[in-house]
Amino acid sequence: MTLGRVHYGIASRPADAIQPLQQAVELFAELEAAGETNTTNRAATLGDLANAFMALGRFDQALQAAEDGLTLNRQRNDQSAVARSEGRIAQILDAMGRQAEAEQRYRQALAASEAAGDDELAGILWQSLGNLAADRNRLDEAADSLRKGLAAFQRASDDQGQMQVLNSLGEVERLRGNPQAALSWYERSLELAQRLGSVQGQAAARSNRAILLSDQAQAAADPDTRRRLLSQAIAENRESLALKQQLGQPASIPSPRLSSTETSRFHCVTMSGSPSPLKSPTATAEVNWP
Repeated sequence: MTLGRVHYGIASRPADAIQPLQQAVELFAELEAAGETNTTNRAATLGDLANAFMALGRFDQALQAAEDGLTLNRQRNDQSAVARSEGRIAQILDAMGRQAEAEQRYRQALAASEAAGDDELAGILWQSLGNLAADRNRLDEAADSLRKGLAAFQRASDDQGQMQVLNSLGEVERLRGNPQAALSWYERSLELAQRLGSVQGQAAARSNRAILLSDQAQAAADPDTRRRLLSQAIAENRESLALKQQLGQPASIPSPRLSSTETSRFHCVTMSGSPSPLKSPTATAEVNWP
């Protein structure tokens, strides 16, 4: 019963995955009734089904599938699975504009991840909470959550997670009006992306640096300073565009909003929602749940 994952996860065709995933849910329920398996496979398949519905914008159905999966994970007292289910539900609620509920579910997910002793998952959840706080213009809270995410990723030796959070921290500092702090975070993200060989991570950091330098150039009163900063911004933007072209992305002028660097490290589709300060093409990856 892997057809759903093939169509949806690899070929990125979630509409083709719905029926196979629904059939798989029914099959696993039958196997459970016969005593041949526990609920792990059915819960995971319900999570895949929720992701597929979410990719199609069918949020009510996505939420129902995700809640059904959560119920099964809670029955098994699998705290890591509970945390991922709660994180998935939080994303769906965020996409539906129900941000207060999304925050509550992220915090429940965080508690479960800590109970499971999963630092990588905790880092992802702190990152999600930071992004959500920034979306709501709660920038001090966003910075605090992102720093906690960075610490969790460091404990987990998760370099990619650190790269993404460093870039998000830069964006939050830019929004807070701290350009030098923002540049420092971007530089750390860029260095890590270069070490990891992440072309997309490098493009994101350079694009964000270009935006910041351009903002500084426009605000500069001295003509020489303005020209110097603008020249640096143009150079950074050219580097970013060249990197994006390596990835087959269309060349475009970066917008002063945040976005995602890497595709999710999990087997899921990217959740789409309303544009927000932390959901533009140049910051952290939105988190998705397997």
